[in-house]
Amino acid sequence: MLPRHKQQETACSTSSSAIRGTASPHDHDRLNWRTDAKNHLYEAMGMTISQNEEWVQIAELDEDDQIHFTAAFRGLMNDLDWEAKAFVGHLIGLWYDPFEHMLDYTSGEARHSEDQPGQFDRNGLDEPQEVVEYWAERWSKNDQNHQPPHEAGTGLELDTAWYRDILRAKLVSMRIPKRLLLAYRDQVLAVIRRLESSME
Repeated sequence: MLPRHKQQETACSTSSSAIRGTASPHDHDRLNWRTDAKNHLYEAMGMTISQNEEWVQIAELDEDDQIHFTAAFRGLMNDLDWEAKAFVGHLIGLWYDPFEHMLDYTSGEARHSEDQPGQFDRNGLDEPQEVVEYWAERWSKNDQNHQPPHEAGTGLELDTAWYRDILRAKLVSMRIPKRLLLAYRDQVLAVIRRLESSME
C-alpha cells in the first residue's frame, strides 16, 4: 500500500492529456479510478464535506410534478427499503424518532392542504413520494417557544399548506455526499445482521 502522502498525490493529480481535452479511454479509466480513490481517501481521513467529492441528489420533481427518489439514491439505498425512507424523513426533520415516518403518507389523510400529484399508500422507493400533513398542521398552530420544541412553528400564522410545501421543497433540494449515504447504509445493514444473528 502507498504511504498516505502518496495516496493523496495519486488521488488528487490530474493527467495533462485530460486537461488538454485529448484524454484516451485509458486516461478516463485512470481518472475514474482516481475519483474513487479520492472519495475513499476523504472517508478514511474523516474529511469534512467538499465540492470535489461525489454528491447524490435525494429526490426530484418529474414532468407531472410528482416527487420521486432519484435513480442515484435508489441505486445506493435500495437494500434498506423502508429504512431509506425513514432516513430521509430524519433529514427533512430532525433525529427525533417519529420523523422517520415523514414520508409514510396515504392519499386522503390530509385535511388542511392539497396533496402533491400521485397516488400514495406508504409508497415504496420506486413510487411517487409525499410528506405527511400532521407535522405541518402542528407547526402552523404553534410559536417558536412552544414545548415540546419539535412541535414549535414560526408563530407567523402561516398555514398548514405552507409548512407542508417547505417539507417538499427540502426533500427535492437535498444533496448528500455519497460517502455519507454509504456509511449510513452499511451501518444499518450491519445492525440488521447483528440482530438477525442474535435471534438464531
